[in-house]
Amino acid sequence: MADKILKEKRRLFVRSVAMDNVSWRHPLLGSLFIIKLIKILQEHAWSCDLEEIFRKVRFSFELADGRAQMPTAERVTLTRSFYLFPGY
Repeated sequence: MADKILKEKRRLFVRSVAMDNVSWRHPLLGSLFIIKLIKILQEHAWSCDLEEIFRKVRFSFELADGRAQMPTAERVTLTRSFYLFPGY
């Protein structure tokens, strides 16, 4: 059955917070999750795979300024490391 295509293969589903929790928003800049994700992508997309980037995003919320929010990975079906810009 090597021909069978897995529908859920190579996906990473993330959320800014776990279900039924509040995701913080800056009044002018928008979602804190997206702000931190963009910052970390700009700094590490050339050297870290997606799972490592998301780990860095979660870690950045541990150091947050008193706001209780923790991003979560809903489903991870990646079988290999996935790089956006390897070695750029």
